[in-house]
Amino acid sequence: VSAQARQSRMPAMLRISKLNLVRLRSVAVSRSSLTARGWARGCSDSEAEREPEVVTAGGNKPTLADAEAMPREIWQYPNNALVYMATRGDSDASEERMRRDIMFVHKCSWDEAEPFLNEMKVESRRRFLLTKLPYRFGIFASVSAALASFPLCFHYGTICKFNDMFVTTDVPDAKDLETWLEVGSWSWNWMEPPLGQLSFVLLCLSFARNQMQNIGLRPYTDWWMQRRANRLEQKFPLYNKSIVNDFARGDWLRQNE
Repeated sequence: VSAQARQSRMPAMLRISKLNLVRLRSVAVSRSSLTARGWARGCSDSEAEREPEVVTAGGNKPTLADAEAMPREIWQYPNNALVYMATRGDSDASEERMRRDIMFVHKCSWDEAEPFLNEMKVESRRRFLLTKLPYRFGIFASVSAALASFPLCFHYGTICKFNDMFVTTDVPDAKDLETWLEVGSWSWNWMEPPLGQLSFVLLCLSFARNQMQNIGLRPYTDWWMQRRANRLEQKFPLYNKSIVNDFARGDWLRQNE
């Protein structure tokens, strides 16, 4: 081949090599994106690379294949997703994670793990009614006080009865009690001190609770949840302690089944 012929072929060869380089880069990008999607679904790198790539419409919006592959039940989630959700307080993920640990320990199926899980639920929910009684009382007391504050401040009949029983202050003239706002200005003379003091006490208690949490001191809720978790760990020593701990904390927030 003459030198002139070799020089004429050089631009074409360069164009071909550049095109191959672009193709290699696109393949590498598709493999890395496929691996990332497979990791998010709980697959290994080799398994992810064997999966067919799902092409999204317009490069962003999901396709029908994406929608069909989406998990819909908690038992369809991969292990790494359950760990992430359970460590952040998701009660359903904590229960499913506990079930899978039971399957691992007893070498049983998902359905066969149900009796073991129910046994843990019974032990976890012992004294639930008693331990949640302070919270129920607090809910009832706060809602009742909030509703009672309106007639105690603005209803003339209620205010007069309350005044006769507890305050015994002079009743203003009728012309000064013609509207509900005038009635409220009269009752506010004795309603302001207890309401203001109670609000200040609650503010101080809330601030104290935040400071206790900042230095690791556990208020009643955290203390009792940790106590329940320790009891379950001692009752079921075969299972992973961290999984049992997350299950006990998550089960505290679940409704009684």
